[in-house]
Amino acid sequence: MAYATRMAAALTGATVSQLRHWRTAKTGPLLAPEIQSAPKALYLVAGLVAEGVSPEDISKYYPAVTADAARDAIDFAHYVDSLIPGRKVA
Repeated sequence: MAYATRMAAALTGATVSQLRHWRTAKTGPLLAPEIQSAPKALYLVAGLVAEGVSPEDISKYYPAVTADAARDAIDFAHYVDSLIPGRKVA
């Protein structure tokens, strides 16, 4: 699944003719939505903190995640939750 040409143009700032010029059968869609594991990791970290694990202790379980990154994950999870009507922000 790829975005429609006009949507891809709006998202990228490129013109429709530029997108048509750049896209070939070899390259396929220039802009396609992807599902990555980042949201799961974000909510995993935020969930651990919600359960009482301090941001400083997160790095003991996940060495690649610093305390500052854990706090950022919590803040971002709260922001995303606030955008969803009816969703309770923890």
